[in-house]
Amino acid sequence: MKQRLFFYGTTTVLLTLLGLTFTEYQENVRVLDNVQKHTNRQVQLMAASNERNLRNSEAKYFATMYNMKAEYEDKIRLVVDVYNKALNDLQK
Repeated sequence: MKQRLFFYGTTTVLLTLLGLTFTEYQENVRVLDNVQKHTNRQVQLMAASNERNLRNSEAKYFATMYNMKAEYEDKIRLVVDVYNKALNDLQK
């Protein structure tokens, strides 16, 4: 009789602890899913912000490059005009 009481007593405690462990596991899964959802949203927001910053930087870079190209073309055109004028003066 004592062996049966010991068996059922330990089995009851073990099943209770397993039930509590499973309940804790389910709660942890819910918490982790919630954290993952919020983290993914934060990553999406940071990516959108960084993408916007990159696009702005790219636009500024291309505007600067376009202005520099136009400036260098004007300087080259001026040098070519000066040398053409000098060659025309020499040919006359």
